[in-house]
Amino acid sequence: MRVVRSALACLVLLPCVALADPVSLEEADAQAFVQENGAMDVIYTLRFRENESRSEIKRAGPFYEPIHFTRGSIRGPSGQPVPLTARAVGGGTYQLSFPSLTTRRGELYTVELHYRCNHRFADPTTRGAEKLLAVWFNPIRWTLPIGRSVVKLVLPLKLPETVTQHEQITPELVKSLGVITEAASLAAQDKWAFVYSDYKESRRLTLYAEKKNLPREAVHLARLFIPAAALPAVASGKNVEEAGGAVSERLLATGRAVLVAESYEVDPMSSYSRWGSQPRPTRILTKLTFVEEGSRNFLPQLHGRLEAEMNQELLRCTVKLGGEEVSCGASGKALVLGKPTKAGQTIELQVESVHEPPYLDEKRRPIPPTLELKGGVAWTFFSFVGVREREVDRSKLRSSEVTLRTGLPILAPGVKPGQILGEEVAIPVRLLEPPRAEVQVRSDPDGWKKRLLSVDELRLDFPGFHEGQPECVVSIPRTSDLATPPRLAAYLPSDPLRYAKPTFTAVRLMLRNLVKGTLTPREKQEAKRLLSEAVFWAILLYFVNAIVLLGWLVVLGLPLLLVDKLAKTHLLRDLLMPAGKFKVFHPSKGTLFGWTGALVPFRVLWLLLAGLLAVLVALLRLHPVLALRLRKKGAEYVAPEIVVSTFQKEGQVPELAPEEAALVLERPIKAVNLLVLGLQRKGAVQLLSRNPLQLQVLDAKRAETAAEKALLAALGERGTLPREGVQAVLRALQEQLQPKVWRADGEATVAAERRRSFDAWRELERLPRERRADYFDHHYSALYLSDDFFQHLGRSFDPIPAEAPLGSPLSALGASREVRTVGGAVERVQAFAEGVVESVERGARATVERLENLFNFDGGAKPGADAGAGAAAAVSPLAASLAAGYDACHSACHSACHSACHSACHSACHDACACHSACHDACVSSCAGSF
Repeated sequence: MRVVRSALACLVLLPCVALADPVSLEEADAQAFVQENGAMDVIYTLRFRENESRSEIKRAGPFYEPIHFTRGSIRGPSGQPVPLTARAVGGGTYQLSFPSLTTRRGELYTVELHYRCNHRFADPTTRGAEKLLAVWFNPIRWTLPIGRSVVKLVLPLKLPETVTQHEQITPELVKSLGVITEAASLAAQDKWAFVYSDYKESRRLTLYAEKKNLPREAVHLARLFIPAAALPAVASGKNVEEAGGAVSERLLATGRAVLVAESYEVDPMSSYSRWGSQPRPTRILTKLTFVEEGSRNFLPQLHGRLEAEMNQELLRCTVKLGGEEVSCGASGKALVLGKPTKAGQTIELQVESVHEPPYLDEKRRPIPPTLELKGGVAWTFFSFVGVREREVDRSKLRSSEVTLRTGLPILAPGVKPGQILGEEVAIPVRLLEPPRAEVQVRSDPDGWKKRLLSVDELRLDFPGFHEGQPECVVSIPRTSDLATPPRLAAYLPSDPLRYAKPTFTAVRLMLRNLVKGTLTPREKQEAKRLLSEAVFWAILLYFVNAIVLLGWLVVLGLPLLLVDKLAKTHLLRDLLMPAGKFKVFHPSKGTLFGWTGALVPFRVLWLLLAGLLAVLVALLRLHPVLALRLRKKGAEYVAPEIVVSTFQKEGQVPELAPEEAALVLERPIKAVNLLVLGLQRKGAVQLLSRNPLQLQVLDAKRAETAAEKALLAALGERGTLPREGVQAVLRALQEQLQPKVWRADGEATVAAERRRSFDAWRELERLPRERRADYFDHHYSALYLSDDFFQHLGRSFDPIPAEAPLGSPLSALGASREVRTVGGAVERVQAFAEGVVESVERGARATVERLENLFNFDGGAKPGADAGAGAAAAVSPLAASLAAGYDACHSACHSACHSACHSACHSACHDACACHSACHDACVSSCAGSF
């Protein structure tokens, strides 16, 4: 029962498998001619019925190698042979391409291949004392079943001249020639017989073997034995070429073939069904004439080409030797001739090739080329070049000509067919090289019929065109400088070439031509298509608005939410819910239906532009003159009536630690650096890296002050100091400083610290150069507080590289790196200060408190700012300045610019900080709302 079910399943599935096959192989015929060296000349014919459509056979084989294809063709219902090319794809298999033909479903096609297989098909053997050769052949296999398979094995055994019919070949005659058949091989055939074949001016004995319904991937082998004397020159190895038995089949050339004439016909409007609606390929017909001074059996693949091309394919080639046409086939990069040339012969080579423009991506989708817009037309650059000097000797060239068949009509009135046109007649191309004055332009009345161009498609770009209008043909006869390859450069209209245009360019041209009243039918079709697409997307986006807004929420929600929390803004609501509440319908503010989601990119762009403008204004206001220009006139000043009392004692200067002095001088970054160096001097930490600032805690117990303990507590797992840590350290320093300065004279204290720093630098510069480093390491706390620290450092010490060890204060504070400024100069930027600045800027976020405040040039606060004044008063002065952004701006500008970048000035600010480091991120991000 199981066997019955299996048989029924096979019967049911068999038609399905047949229907799934891309083609139906009806007949395969292999005519194999045994050569004297044991190689084989093969004429392979495959007849199939198409079930799909194709312009290539992806994989044929495997073939026995080495193999040389001499020619190939495919014939369809018309009976006209179309050339095909073979390209190796590995493992002895080849891809068979026929780009000028596309098969059609249900039609019958015949592929014919001529090739030389330099594998030995005559293997030496013996029978007793008799020396024999086992001659065999099996054609290539297919993954599809074959209805009928025929092998004709043409043996190197000549028949008597009296044999004129196949029936005259009797078993006795076969036996007299020394042929021994193999019973197993003959039994495997459905039909076999000995017949004759005419080959090389003789009639030869041939074994005819036939099999029907050959299964998938089945081997059809024909084999028998002949006397070894029949092939005395048989190759000693399986590879005939390696064994030295195929000298005549190798590519041989002696002497020179001198180029004496060349002509090219370039057709950028060629039509091949394989390309469909893709950008048109360019067909180039190359005709070269040589005078042979030696002998050869091949020519290199010589043809003109485009200077910019993606792919090229050789369609066909023909060769005439002394007027006699011989076969020509492509093998690798060579054109193999049917017979060798002789000295004194004229070689006329004609090669037709097709060249694909480089305007397709990897998936063969059109990409727009570089276009030039002029006169309401999009022009694309086209450039052709002939055979180059490195490919052929051009020294004895006598004539050279290039013909450009534009495939475009001449619409100028009064032009007659076959007329030579002067420069006053407008033509549909723009010639660049050579110029119009050096070429000959004529009208060709038969161009459309010769090349089967679609008249309907031409009407899309040339309204009112009819077949009676002539084609524009440009000829370039060359009489001088022939040693240089011919070149043709021109601008061609992109639309007839089917080149893609960017949407913006297409719309721009349409609007221009609409105003001028010169819209072409193609542009009208394109306008309809774009309009229908725009309407479709508008309707779709209106109804899927909620889904689009949800997608924006996923992409932008978290970043905008963080910005809103930090900067107290409502950007997320303004972008995704501009109405401020849920609205079902609204064109620009709807939540469920509308185009709110589609407008989000434009709103984001507006916010970015507004923010950049605000940043630009803020940077301009750093300059005192520009600040006065940009500042609005305030209200008339009225003297306050409130008297404020203070505990300050005039002239009192407290004793301050180095980091406290830096804080009084409004240098918080220097305060942090001095705190780090103090801890390192005590042995509490080890400085591992300047930029980014990275510390290793050695003994936390040695940290004595609150600020030192706060710094150690704020360090991350890797020893880095985050932005929040810097703030914590500065708060601790502020609390540590308050008891010392609550009665101090601020101006006197600042003046005293600056005088102390000035005196220290003056003392250092008096010392000999070799003693300065030791003095610096003992007095760095005063030296580092100078606003001119880097100027003094540059005069007093040689540049210290950023890679210098971190053991001494001089190497830690003075190390710098080189940066290139906008003007090209090289400046040095302090690595230690930059490390702390970068720890601040990494945590900064570019926020804007309110959009309307971005343009508040006079610095006035928005309404309601005074409401928080009371709360702010409870905060320490430094913390309040940090919250308002003042300290971040002031400290970043002074510490980063004066300390880290003072020597580089503006160039270091803009180059080292790239306008997004301390001077931008710290200023703008932390100072949000201070405009």
